[in-house]
Amino acid sequence: SEVFELVMKQEDKTRWLLTKLSSDKKSLVVAGSGETGETLGDAFDDAEVMWGVFAVHGVDERNSVTSTRSKPVQVNWVGEVSL
Repeated sequence: SEVFELVMKQEDKTRWLLTKLSSDKKSLVVAGSGETGETLGDAFDDAEVMWGVFAVHGVDERNSVTSTRSKPVQVNWVGEVSL
């Protein structure tokens, strides 16, 4: 999705994406996105099963070369009430 691409871009401030099942339970819909881990934690819903991703940007500096890589980290959430 376009939001995932924003999460993975180092130049963009968007750092996470959260999805949940659509009302017909046949597809995923974006439940939220944001810039900080704190806002990600606040976005989880105890009544939902949710899946998310946040970006970790690694920087490797060696001699005169700096390499920056983005890695996605998957988050799975099962709310207490959703079961």
